Amino acid sequence: MQMSTEETLRVTVAAIAHRTGEQQSVLAGALGLTQGQVSRRQRGIASWTLTDCDRLAAHWGMSVLDLLAGPTHALTKLPADRIPTGGQQTLVPLDIPTPAPTPERAPAVTPPSAPSEPAPAARPAPKRVAAPTGPLADRVRSRVAEKLAAHSGDLAAARAALIKSAVPVCVLTDAEVAPCLWPAVPQMH
Repeated sequence: MQMSTEETLRVTVAAIAHRTGEQQSVLAGALGLTQGQVSRRQRGIASWTLTDCDRLAAHWGMSVLDLLAGPTHALTKLPADRIPTGGQQTLVPLDIPTPAPTPERAPAVTPPSAPSEPAPAARPAPKRVAAPTGPLADRVRSRVAEKLAAHSGDLAAARAALIKSAVPVCVLTDAEVAPCLWPAVPQMH
């Protein structure tokens, strides 16, 4: 299933706005629109116009064709000065941080008691893994961006919508599994 050009544009706008950290009100000001108009376009209630596409592309410093080519391509064409350099770190460090030295204290005198359990060992930090690439990863990213845009950035609502759309409800018996999940595959008798 391929997305329409309008759906692709909505996902691309959401992805770029997320990457640049722009809020809808800032984007609306740059386009000469209200925040409500941008919100309606992003939810699919109103359509993006060709003039909007020209303004979006100019605002983000890319060609209209790059903007319409999809989120993965458009993000690669985003000028470096549009991407914030600060903010939260989202990667896990490769090295396990060493704990800060504690000031020395006089040993506390404790009454003899039952042997205590040793403190649990610190778990090593997971190794960094590159983000998945390819058409399937792009489709997953676009579905996530689409649901986030449809739910105005509400992460919990977008997550619930993604879960609802990912699990088939019609699985009743083993005989019905194949036609429900794989309609193009003939049933096995």
